[in-house]
Order: sequence, then structure tokens, then C-alpha cells
Amino acid sequence: MNANHIDISLQEFMDGIRLLSRTTRLGPGEQALLSFDGHLFYVDVTGASVSMLAKGEWPQQIRVGAKLLFNLAKVPPRIDPVRIVRDRNQVKIETMTLYCDVQDAWRSGIQLPLDPKPADILALEQQYTFEEIMAAGLTSVLNAAQVDRDKLLKKALITLAPLGVTLEDLDLALKNALKRNVGNKEKGHH
Repeated sequence: MNANHIDISLQEFMDGIRLLSRTTRLGPGEQALLSFDGHLFYVDVTGASVSMLAKGEWPQQIRVGAKLLFNLAKVPPRIDPVRIVRDRNQVKIETMTLYCDVQDAWRSGIQLPLDPKPADILALEQQYTFEEIMAAGLTSVLNAAQVDRDKLLKKALITLAPLGVTLEDLDLALKNALKRNVGNKEKGHH
């Protein structure tokens, strides 16, 4: 078994989750980043973060679906302290199971905002190997962005096909735009 766990007082856990759920507007597919520094357990979502005193072992950073996590504000755990267990690609909080992406804490060479733009995610393919993306725990995020990209390319093709534009043309234009965006970010332009 490849499990890690932390314990947080029920009151502190509920205060933190309720605060985040009241102050954060979540977009579709929004993720929360969970991490532990040995004393404090952090939950980060776009534009907000809470920390909670905790005990245990949790050497990774983990991304989970924020909406599912926020459901705990409505139906709190019953056991004090709250035990959060990570086992492979799952996080368990009492009877709730959340699927997660795991990366080594504070060591990933890939820094991605909590609410990244599709172009930021797709640009990962231009900057990193698949193995680096996988090691950073970003495979499912990239896969979702690729599915969205393919849908948008098909819509654009339907619109532009009467003008002689091919899927290869659109794919090349997208790759060039992503390269340009990566280059601009490296130079400090946004």
C-alpha cells in the first residue's frame, strides 16, 4: 500500500473549507492543490488559499477536483480529527473519494497556475517531455485540454473549410501561436 495521511481537527478543517467555498467562484474543472509542509496543510484554489494545523505524512502536492472538495462544506465529516488519506491516485476523506494527480512537493520543474488558460496547458507539450509532464502530475489536465483543443479545431475547420483551410493548416497555426506565447513568456511579455 502506497498511502500517506494527515489528521486535522474537525473544526479547523471545516472552517477552512467553508471559508474557501464562500469566497471562491469555481470554473468548470477547477482544481484545488493540496500540500503539507510538516506542520500546515494547505488548500489552494484560484485566488484563495487556506492553511490548517495538521499532523502526519504527506510528501506530495496533489490536485483534486475543487467542487467535490467543497461539497464537504455542506456535508461535513463526522469524525474528529478528520483523517485525509492519499493512496495512489485517490484521496479519501471519511467515505468520500476524490481522484487526484500527484507530484513531488515543491520540486516540480513545471509551474502551472491553479486556473491555467488552455494555451498555458497546451504549451506544456512544447516545453517538456511527456515523462516530465507525467511526473508533475499534469497528465489528466493536459489530456482534457487536448480534447477541448480538438473540439475547437473541428469547429474552426467547419467554418474555414469553404476557404480551402485544412486541419493541417489549423494545427500548424495553433503550434506557431503556442510557440510564440512560450517565447513571449520567456522574454517576460504577457
